[in-house]
Amino acid sequence: MKILKRIWNNPVWSKVIAAGIIAILALVPISIWWNIILMFLVTKIEIWMYLLILFFLCGLYFGIDINLKKRSNQQAKNAIIIYCDLLNSISNFIMLEYWDVFIDNAMRGIVIEEFIDNQRDFNLLILSTIWPNKWKKIKKRILIMNIEYNDYVSTFLQHADLIGNSYKEIKYYQTGVFNPKYDEMLDDYKKWALEWYKKLNNFVFSLNNLIETSITVLPIENLKQSLRKKYMLEDTMGVYNKLQPTITLPHKKYSTRR
Repeated sequence: MKILKRIWNNPVWSKVIAAGIIAILALVPISIWWNIILMFLVTKIEIWMYLLILFFLCGLYFGIDINLKKRSNQQAKNAIIIYCDLLNSISNFIMLEYWDVFIDNAMRGIVIEEFIDNQRDFNLLILSTIWPNKWKKIKKRILIMNIEYNDYVSTFLQHADLIGNSYKEIKYYQTGVFNPKYDEMLDDYKKWALEWYKKLNNFVFSLNNLIETSITVLPIENLKQSLRKKYMLEDTMGVYNKLQPTITLPHKKYSTRR
């Protein structure tokens, strides 16, 4: 009985048995029904035997089908709970509810301390998550966004210091004294600034992909309001557009140095 129960609860073997029953039932009209009709005049015992076997196979098939659907529904419910809780936590870590303030400062090389400090908890959440078997595309989007987030933070912190409650970029080429390597250091600074900007773009791009994928599958009422829209790169100071304010929706992922 334990072996039968284990086979019944195994999704692979259940499907194999169900497929075998379908094949048997499909062959019944061809090979058996004619014999049943012929044997009707010979003996009714054999007819009832065949009918009982047929009914048993039908009952077994529908039982397996109901069991598989019930298990699939439970897996879907579990996946919804896990993914919604995970996304709502991520929303807090990357400060989506304060996005306007965060991104406007980030575009000027100023990152709120909380956004950086949440990196550890964000990564621990990803590492400790038991991932559902359903909707693996959402898992893939989450992992990609986590990578882009870490890449942006690590690159920005290469030349940034905590000042007050924010991390601010350091213009390290400005030494305050005569600097014979000024031009070289300025060029290096510009490359670094462009690099973290590209990685910020990639982070926002992957975030939007994650949100777009999630809301097409998960019940929207279980997600925070901040997870129901796309996010922009907002440069109100015009740092990257000759002092002209710009709002840009990231439409591609830039190639960057790792």
